Amino acid sequence: MMDNFTENIVTQIQRSVVKKISSGDWLTVDYANRPKIPGDLLHRLYNRVDMDRVLELAAANLEQKIADKLIVALTVEVKNDIKQVMSNKELREELRSVIIEKLKANNFGDTNG
Repeated sequence: MMDNFTENIVTQIQRSVVKKISSGDWLTVDYANRPKIPGDLLHRLYNRVDMDRVLELAAANLEQKIADKLIVALTVEVKNDIKQVMSNKELREELRSVIIEKLKANNFGDTNG
């Protein structure tokens, strides 16, 4: 078992390590010594960019993001509607009977083949 002095030292070390990590001081980027990209190289690169292609890629990306947002919004709406129906006992029982009737009509759950 550690004596009081050792416990205090361990506690102080733990606090010091947590403080250093929390502050982010242990990781610094030396921006003054970063490699410089020559301006003429950037200019040549930019002149080679096909802006029509960039717009096509951006449009496709934007279309996908819009579609994803719509799907999420519709999913939330359907989820809320289902929750509302299921919270009403009469509607829930009516829905259950309709579903069971449809399943029976389509031989779902029939184990006799």
